[in-house]
Amino acid sequence: MKKFLIILSIVLCTGLLAGIWFWYSKKNEPEPIVPDPTAFPVSSSQNPGVTTRMTIAGADGAPISVINFLVDADTVEDPANPGYYYLEYQTFGSKAVETPPYLITYIKETQYFNITISEEPIGEMRKKAENYLLGKLGVTKLELCNVNYTIATPSSLNSTFAGTNLGFSFCPGAITLP
Repeated sequence: MKKFLIILSIVLCTGLLAGIWFWYSKKNEPEPIVPDPTAFPVSSSQNPGVTTRMTIAGADGAPISVINFLVDADTVEDPANPGYYYLEYQTFGSKAVETPPYLITYIKETQYFNITISEEPIGEMRKKAENYLLGKLGVTKLELCNVNYTIATPSSLNSTFAGTNLGFSFCPGAITLP
């Protein structure tokens, strides 16, 4: 009887310790992040109904989750400069636009957006480029302010604002345009 009680005590203690260990290990596990597929209902034109996301580095170093715009039909890689992508408008290839109102170039290696306004009124064209990027990337205005970017215009179009990073109109430090 004494042996039975000792064995029973060992079994119960082992079970109790295993239960405590299991509870403690589950308590310290981070909750899995499950993306909400309806949060950003924009889909890739190559995969209708499927929304994929990617992460780009923000200007402050924090990651920004964006819709994977690199797989969309209106994003074209520059054949002369691998890793350079044109969003919406491009001046080469089958979808070339002779005089686009703006050009948005994304450099994959540096995760940098270069937006060139090439049509007056530049304030209106900047807003169109902003709205396009907000929808294309599926981000908030605050997040768009944090991407690595420059918005500029050539001196041949507007000598007053040439050579200046105009910024997105809703971001701190943006240049007020007419």
